[in-house]
Amino acid sequence: MHSLALSGQTLSTPQLLVNERVKESLPACLSAQIDTHQSSDIGRMVNYIAIGTHVTETSKSSMRWYRLKCIYMHFFYAQARPFGSDELMRTAGEDKLFIKRFLRKSSEAGRFVETSDGWVPTPSAIRRAEGLFGTSGFNLTDSSTYFNVSVPWHYQDFSIKYSTLILQLDPRATVLGMAVEWALWEAELDGGYGLTANRLSTRLEVNKSSLSAAILKLYQLNVISEMIDPMDGRAKILSLSSAHPLYLLKKQLIQDTLGAQKSLRSGGSMGC
Repeated sequence: MHSLALSGQTLSTPQLLVNERVKESLPACLSAQIDTHQSSDIGRMVNYIAIGTHVTETSKSSMRWYRLKCIYMHFFYAQARPFGSDELMRTAGEDKLFIKRFLRKSSEAGRFVETSDGWVPTPSAIRRAEGLFGTSGFNLTDSSTYFNVSVPWHYQDFSIKYSTLILQLDPRATVLGMAVEWALWEAELDGGYGLTANRLSTRLEVNKSSLSAAILKLYQLNVISEMIDPMDGRAKILSLSSAHPLYLLKKQLIQDTLGAQKSLRSGGSMGC
């Protein structure tokens, strides 16, 4: 059993058990990917979204839904305070019917309950969140938040801003589509120029039919481009398209928010 850094100490036994239970529930291939992609901010973000699609089965969740989760965790639960539906609506800039449906569905799923002070996370939701963050490789620190530990603020800030950018041009975007983008950014930061569909499938551990649909949509929206793999003429290299209107904004967001230390390419889309 491994331990994670926690304010210069190690995580408590209960937290380690939560992390181990989350990890044990994952496919072996995904566990191996997580172990080898924890050294960079973008790697941890890809880990988090990949684990989330398995633990909470959210690969087809709408981006609006995911963004709302990030908002209530960042602006309310991270500050150890409940929230009301109107307060969440104003903070997220969403309509009342969407917020109402979100709260009802989340309550039915056992993620949080309504109290006299507002909505608060359930014990199971707290354990799941701790396990997701810890297993992904985040540097957790002691805190008085609802989750007992906190993740550096810039991770949630990045998720909110990135998902907001995506929704500007694609209101029906999915979590899996964003996972594909993040995996391609990770490859770019590692000095490459893209990934094949097979390598994407391995990194995210997602079934090929779902991945193919996500890739096709991103290609049609000009978010990604493709070229023949020079090492294997039968395969295609997928990379982020610099011709997309939001490419430079996303690139700048990654560099500013995640503190990327490696240089992203400045030219057009190329293969490995």
